[in-house]
Amino acid sequence: MARSGAGCSGLQELRGHAVTRESALERQRKIFLAAPAASSLARSWATTQFDRLGLTDGVRDDVELVLAELVNNAITHTSATTVAVTLIVASDVTVVVEDDSADSPPRLRRPAHSDESGRGMRIIEALAQSWGTTPTAHGKAVWARLRRVDGT
Repeated sequence: MARSGAGCSGLQELRGHAVTRESALERQRKIFLAAPAASSLARSWATTQFDRLGLTDGVRDDVELVLAELVNNAITHTSATTVAVTLIVASDVTVVVEDDSADSPPRLRRPAHSDESGRGMRIIEALAQSWGTTPTAHGKAVWARLRRVDGT
């Protein structure tokens, strides 16, 4: 899968694929405190957004899992105090998690079978069409684009 530093700031372009305000069916953003409950709260928020839009396609479960992993990574592996989640629904669904930490970007790890963590980015790699990271003015953004099943 692709990893890119291309223009997540303002979310104008992600990995060479323009996501403009005009092409997005919906673009929502919410800021969460970087606390253990943030992953669950972000998942619930995303579900509410999908329900509000009447989206029923199969990508929902994958988006919720990817979102939870990205938020959990921002909380667990950085010194972030907040995480901002942006959900962009267009022909694909793009999840962006921005943190206010300049810590290094996530990376794919090869955990041992006995390791209890280290598999989150592998899950994202498997589920997302593409993903990447970009520095922002106050930290970094990690994004993942997932293909919609029925495109509605």
